[in-house]
Parts: sequence; C-alpha cells; structure tokens
Amino acid sequence: MDSAFQQADVNGDGRVDINEFRNFISQSLG
Repeated sequence: MDSAFQQADVNGDGRVDINEFRNFISQSLG
C-alpha cells in the first residue's frame, strides 16, 4: 500500500489530492 500511495502522491507532499487520486485510478485501471 505504501508504494501505491507514493505513486499516487505525485508532488511528494505526503498527501494525495483529488487530482492525484483521479490520475492514479485512471492509470491503474488502464
């Protein structure tokens, strides 16, 4: 889970904002 969080946290601020989350989900689902 930590690596998934780090991939989602694009700007590295320790938080995943809604845009980072959406991008991560869209990439994960293909």
